[in-house]
Amino acid sequence: MPQIDSFLDDGRTREEWKMEVETRKILESPVAVDATCVRVPVVRGHSEAVWVETEHPLGPDEARELLGAAPGVVVLDDPQRGAYPTALDAAGRDEVFVGRLRRDP
Repeated sequence: MPQIDSFLDDGRTREEWKMEVETRKILESPVAVDATCVRVPVVRGHSEAVWVETEHPLGPDEARELLGAAPGVVVLDDPQRGAYPTALDAAGRDEVFVGRLRRDP
C-alpha cells in the first residue's frame, strides 16, 4: 500500500514522520531524514521512491505541471482523495506513473 497511516498537512504520512523521528533517535543524531513508507506486494512491475534536487527551488505544483507535460508520464497525485499510483494502475501499461509529490522537509 502506498499509504501507511493518515496524511499530515505537509504531505507525509504519520508512519513516515515516525520513521524520521525514530531514525534520529536510534542514531542519537539530528541527521536530516526523509522517509517514504510503502508496502509493495506486486506480481509485476517496479516501484521507486525518488528524490530530485533541482538547481532552483521547485515546488510540488510546478513539478506536477512539468511531469504531467512529459511524454509517457502519468501524474496521479491527490493523496487526500486516495489518488496515487499503484501497481494495479500501471498493470498492462507502459507509462511511468508519478504521485505523492511533496517538498522535502
